[in-house]
Amino acid sequence: MPVSTFILGSETYFIGIASSVYTAMAYCFSWKSLIKVVQNQKSKIQYI
Repeated sequence: MPVSTFILGSETYFIGIASSVYTAMAYCFSWKSLIKVVQNQKSKIQYI
């Protein structure tokens, strides 16, 4: 297996990991934001 192919493969692999981690973080962040919005809506309903 050529070294250049190995380097290219590992770069692609790291990019894949980084993008999946980023996607997971973005998903968690949007989920937390959604929960906050729902909690705000609930508290507004309670005040009324």
